[in-house]
Amino acid sequence: MPVSGWQRRMEICGGDKIMTAEEADNAVRSIAKKLLTELRSKDNTQSLRELLDKYSPQAKPFCPSRHEPWLFLNVIVYRVFAGK
Repeated sequence: MPVSGWQRRMEICGGDKIMTAEEADNAVRSIAKKLLTELRSKDNTQSLRELLDKYSPQAKPFCPSRHEPWLFLNVIVYRVFAGK
């Protein structure tokens, strides 16, 4: 059975469990929701770009290799914000 890109990335990250594409999508959306929650917080003093830099290491395993992790996460944050 061929291994998808998502599965390869999870194996590289040291996980012994292979995530499905749906589980990986849910994980990235969860990171984006945490970022949005922090951005909307009254105590927040960081810009969107600073928060993207903060959360991009968490999203890096899910990011396609041809994109920067912060840029990939920015697209997901926009989609979550727009309700897509």
